Amino acid sequence: MKSRVVLNRQTSTTYRHLLALSTLVAMLTACEPSAKEKTDASGADTSGMVSDTSTQVLDRQRQADSLAAALASQTAYATKLRNLSATINRACPVSFTPVIYLDSTRVLDTRKVQFNMRIRNYVAGSSEIEPKKDETRKSLMASITADKQPVVADLRRNGVEIVFRYRDKTGQPLFDIPLGASGTE
Repeated sequence: MKSRVVLNRQTSTTYRHLLALSTLVAMLTACEPSAKEKTDASGADTSGMVSDTSTQVLDRQRQADSLAAALASQTAYATKLRNLSATINRACPVSFTPVIYLDSTRVLDTRKVQFNMRIRNYVAGSSEIEPKKDETRKSLMASITADKQPVVADLRRNGVEIVFRYRDKTGQPLFDIPLGASGTE
């Protein structure tokens, strides 16, 4: 009588993991020189030498580790950025001057954040908008390059692009002032 082995889903998954592990061990063992290969034709001990294959495996592993660390760092900072945005949004609206205040913030990308600002005494289409844009841009640049705003300084240090989006008192868009991580437009 033949015996049958019935595998459930968990046993099957474990079996596949063991099979993958044994394949990996076999590949690593193939990279390790045998006892005969540890001496060259003259009988000198070459056990300290590393084969090209194992060097390539180590290089690939280092690259994979480096990419994984970079991804983890980027993900951690993106989470920090979202948390910062949520904290700022809970405090909004924040008045900077009697006529300019922060409505909200928004994370656009892992390295890009938008500050939604409102100017209370301007209306879209007004002739005063362009001079106000230039004045605001200059003021922002002076403040950012002097690192007077700790949140913005932290964002710049971490390579985050910042977009200041200004709207009028009715919510209509007036202008955007994008600032790169270095503080330049």
